[in-house]
Amino acid sequence: MAGRAGGGPLLVWSQVALSLQLPLAMWPLLRMTGDRALMGAHAAPRWAIASGWGLFWLILAANCALLLG
Repeated sequence: MAGRAGGGPLLVWSQVALSLQLPLAMWPLLRMTGDRALMGAHAAPRWAIASGWGLFWLILAANCALLLG
């Protein structure tokens, strides 16, 4: 993975690693920003939390499909 030819595969593998960790970062973020007891008046609106959870499940399903396929 060195030299001119090594940059492409390294970039692809870094993006794979990022896509796999993204749901792990989204889970606590969505839990905390939607918690009115924790965030008070600054809590995210319901539509934003619902959209976030939808994206969370979509990304998780895509990762599972790519790993198992």
